[in-house]
This record gives sequence, C-alpha cells and structure tokens, in this order.
Amino acid sequence: MRDHAEQEKRALAFLVGHGIAYERYDHPALFTYEAVQEHAAHIPGVGTKNLFLRNREGSRYFLVVVADGERVDLNVLADRVGEKKLLFGNPDELKRCLGVEPGSVSLLGVLNDEERRVHIFIDQRLFAADFVHLHPNINTCSLVLTQEALKKLLALIKNTWESIEVPKLVK
Repeated sequence: MRDHAEQEKRALAFLVGHGIAYERYDHPALFTYEAVQEHAAHIPGVGTKNLFLRNREGSRYFLVVVADGERVDLNVLADRVGEKKLLFGNPDELKRCLGVEPGSVSLLGVLNDEERRVHIFIDQRLFAADFVHLHPNINTCSLVLTQEALKKLLALIKNTWESIEVPKLVK
C-alpha cells in the first residue's frame, strides 16, 4: 500500500510522463458534496464523484464516475451490468484493487490496478463538459483536465471502460 504522498506523486508523474496537461487546485480534504460546494465550487468544470462497487460475490469490481452531487440508482445500474445487486466495496477491497483509502477514490486509482480487476463506467454526460476535475488519488487537491486530456488519459488506461448513461435516483 502506498502512502498518500506517493499516491499523488505517482498519479502526477503518469500525467506528466504522458503529456497530459492539467491545472492543480489545492483544498481541504473533501468527503461530502457539501464540502465540495464550500471549498471547491470555484474550480472550473465539472467535479467527479467516484463509486467503488462490487457484485454480491465480490468477483467483479466497478468504478462508476459521475458528476459531483449525482445520486446513482444502484438497482437499475446492477440490472444494466447483469448483476442482481451492487454493493460498495469495503476499505480492504478498495486498497487491494485501487491502492487508495476511502474518500480518495479517483479515476487515477486504476493506475494501481495491476490485475485490471476494476471495470470503469463513466457517465456520458461528463463528456459534454469543457473541463472535468478529479483527484490525484488523494482528496486534498483536484486536477482540472480538458476533454482532450481526459480522452487521452482514457486511451492510456489499461482497465476496461465504457461511457454509459449512469442511472440517477430522482430526488
């Protein structure tokens, strides 16, 4: 398990090493949507919320990436991905699969998934935003990427991924 500073360093080195431009914004640790609104609302673009999920048996893992503040309908999503039920992965599974702590889940966490266990679902609505921000595997800063940079990152990720319309819970 890598520590937080190493996690961040590794994610940033990957982006720089592959010529993926980003703009960095430091902020307090963000664990809730309310904290995001208080400390990160000034960051341009759409923030991301990342759900680390698994099937009931723990034989399949998923990373679901949606816009901050969205509530995902896990029952509908489970049906769409051919599972009876989706559950949140526990901290041990999160560390084993993505190498991060709860609260620091990010698309960049798949850089630690050497066994490629985690399938990624990205809400297609994120591709309509000019800028998207995500954590570099720690939740005390956000990186803003253009659509071009996001697509370049996705082309380099070795995990399987797909863009879908992630089902939302009606508030």
